[in-house]
Amino acid sequence: MLPTPLLFLGDSPDLATGLGRIGRDLATLASRLPEFRVGYLGRGGNGSRQLPFVQYNFGQYGEGWGEGVLPRVWDDFAKDVRGVVLTIWDISRLSWFATPHLLPQGDLRSFLTTGHFERWGYFPIDATGPNDRLPSAAQRTLLGYDRILTYSRWAGDLVRRSIGDQAADRRKLDWIPHGMNLRLFAPQDKREARKVFREFVHANDLLVGVVMTNQARKDWGLTAAICQELLRLYGKRIRFWWHTDVLMRHWSLNALLDD
Repeated sequence: MLPTPLLFLGDSPDLATGLGRIGRDLATLASRLPEFRVGYLGRGGNGSRQLPFVQYNFGQYGEGWGEGVLPRVWDDFAKDVRGVVLTIWDISRLSWFATPHLLPQGDLRSFLTTGHFERWGYFPIDATGPNDRLPSAAQRTLLGYDRILTYSRWAGDLVRRSIGDQAADRRKLDWIPHGMNLRLFAPQDKREARKVFREFVHANDLLVGVVMTNQARKDWGLTAAICQELLRLYGKRIRFWWHTDVLMRHWSLNALLDD
């Protein structure tokens, strides 16, 4: 039996973005499985000969989220063999992919509704909407997928509440933590972490944790303003913990804090 074509769609695997790293690691793992033949359609980047799968790239600016190149890339990668496209992006970027019947008549709509592949998605969901559910547009996009994976149990439960048990079960809803492969994601010493935590936070304190990378779309100014307002309301009872990735590219954390 021939292996199933599995095409990843997300940030280019040779970029240093969080989603790029996750996509690269998952594609590398999948390429070791005999049931799949792996390719990667990446936004930005130049490709790398060090990666064990076929790579396609498109521009990071002005070319959307792959809708202009997916048909010809799939034709080159899979031809007439039915396979899987696995997206690793926010839900908001993928309505065109999941609900092609809402697109205007044209080549893209025709391609996406012909059934060349199943739609799988690994979604970075970290916030909820009204009534502790995802907004209707996000629900509609998720319902256009054949399989749904999330980054955490919390996100998986949120998706289940949003689309219902039957829809979630039909889409094999599951969650895969980032630390799925301990050789790639080495856990830290939890005992040492607890020791540091106890020195920082005391009984009756309020803790606000902020997990942010140094990217333009992460609004440090808004975060700082919110923390200032909470400090005004709660005084010295409140503690703030800001986590960042290693500094990369042009960012200066000191300058951001000064601003």
